[in-house]
Amino acid sequence: MFTDDGVTNHDGWDEALESFTRKRAPQAGRVQRTARTWGNITHADGLERVFRDELLARRDPDDFRYIDWLYGDHAD
Repeated sequence: MFTDDGVTNHDGWDEALESFTRKRAPQAGRVQRTARTWGNITHADGLERVFRDELLARRDPDDFRYIDWLYGDHAD
């Protein structure tokens, strides 16, 4: 369908769009469902903030296990 010179074959567009839609809908839903949780963590105060900061201070800065799904090319 795609080459270095652009689109050479228009066959498969419907299938490609359908495949994209099947993958995107669950991914977008997961983003929406987790937004509140991440917002609560980010905007924590009081004892929750102290606890959050302690946990994050001990975390490996290259550990992305909780958000890999967001930026990867796969939807778990």
